[in-house]
Amino acid sequence: MSYALRSLLESQMVKKLEEKQARKELYVAETDFFLAFQNFFTSKLQHEIDVMAEAINKALPELRELILDEHVSDEERKLSLQDLLKLRHGQKYYAWLQQFVDALKCGKYFEDLQ
Repeated sequence: MSYALRSLLESQMVKKLEEKQARKELYVAETDFFLAFQNFFTSKLQHEIDVMAEAINKALPELRELILDEHVSDEERKLSLQDLLKLRHGQKYYAWLQQFVDALKCGKYFEDLQ
């Protein structure tokens, strides 16, 4: 039960109330479904962006170093260049996804619905 409640709190589907009743914590469910959607998806997408951006930023310098290494075979350099292009494409995608998340956080997509 505590794991499920913690998960609901983290996703902002429920909120903890200030008052207590007979030493028990009280919670209230989020009833604004647009806000619940917004909170849940921005949280999940932001985590994905952070993890992947960190991995890409860590891999890029290593790939560049490998490409410039004179002892690397032509085949390995070619494969490394292909990987470099994929990672740069990934950077563009995660930059776009960050813009999407930022717009979702500020409610841009819900302006006409509420």
